[in-house]
Amino acid sequence: MDQALGHFRRYEENDLRGTTTGIDTAREILGGDIVFKYKGVFAFAEAFYRDNDPEVGLDTESEGVHYQVGYLFPNKQFEAALRFAQHDPNVDVANDAQTEKGVAGSWYFNKHAYKVQGDYRQIENNKTKQTNDEFRLQLQFIF
Repeated sequence: MDQALGHFRRYEENDLRGTTTGIDTAREILGGDIVFKYKGVFAFAEAFYRDNDPEVGLDTESEGVHYQVGYLFPNKQFEAALRFAQHDPNVDVANDAQTEKGVAGSWYFNKHAYKVQGDYRQIENNKTKQTNDEFRLQLQFIF
């Protein structure tokens, strides 16, 4: 199959208030994503919204997005991607979002059964004004 388009919507409501002796929370989550693939090119976008209502304290609302685009080369052994994500843990608090930018690559020796994947990302925390760099490398071998 050279092309595909898919989407998904989700809704979750989970009220844990009163279940323990601690501060429990009622949580409502809305989200959705869309995926597009065409002749090796792929794109993915996702968004979510979360409302937290604790037994004690203020309600908080958070939201986030995640985007990824990439290309699976014609030899079907190497794939490269770019990523961007942002999470705002409390929409009522200014400048507390976290942003992630990254690049990723995969080398498929035997499709997904045997592959090496790596990525580099930079995570910026607007609240702490701190930026962290992260590199990950993993080998998957299914037998």
